[in-house]
Amino acid sequence: MNTQDIIAIQKHILGVQNFVDPYQWIAADINKDHRVTASDLVELRKLILLKIDQFTRNTSWRFIDKKYRFLTTSPLLEDFKEKVDLQSETGVFTDVDFVAIKVGDVTGDARTQVDDGLIEERTTVDTSLWGIEERAMPGQNTEMRIPVYAPKMKSQGYQISLFYNSFIMSIKGIEAGKHLLSSENYSIDEKNGVVRVQYNQNESLNNTSDDPAFYLVVKNIVGVPSDKTTHLDGQR
Repeated sequence: MNTQDIIAIQKHILGVQNFVDPYQWIAADINKDHRVTASDLVELRKLILLKIDQFTRNTSWRFIDKKYRFLTTSPLLEDFKEKVDLQSETGVFTDVDFVAIKVGDVTGDARTQVDDGLIEERTTVDTSLWGIEERAMPGQNTEMRIPVYAPKMKSQGYQISLFYNSFIMSIKGIEAGKHLLSSENYSIDEKNGVVRVQYNQNESLNNTSDDPAFYLVVKNIVGVPSDKTTHLDGQR
């Protein structure tokens, strides 16, 4: 799952681009309450940011009887089969087939087949186009805001990871810039020295100014230029 799945769910909720496949509803029902709402977005974002390692009320995969035909425009309210009774006098089953649905994968980027296993496709962000402003940080235990600049992009969202040396610096948080991030949009892994950011909006992220996308609130432990301790990586 990635940011494109969040964007697809948000478009459906807003009525901008409704789902056309019943399996999309099932994939988007993250909390398994038979609805697609903003709470599903919140849970999916937590998983993408690794704030949680599994869904709280759902499994990672759901398996729908391939022979089932959805009859209404509200597939989550239908009583579709997710299991079959495997009882046979001969012990031979030739007519059992399921559709595997990756929960959260609304765009269909993750697909599975019994023989081939999981195939997952993602588009890589060119993080060389992102920039962290170089600022010398005098003295130890000095806190300051470091601007992070985003490139122009056609998409409505992104997810990136900022890796840093946690022995030299500590990330205390992120403050919004041009992109209106909140605490729901990032996670900080101090142990492994990584900040994960996921952000999306209803319009394209084409930047029309030189304003920073957001600011890293950094505490310098040793006292070295910030550009010597960080590098960007990510996907969208």
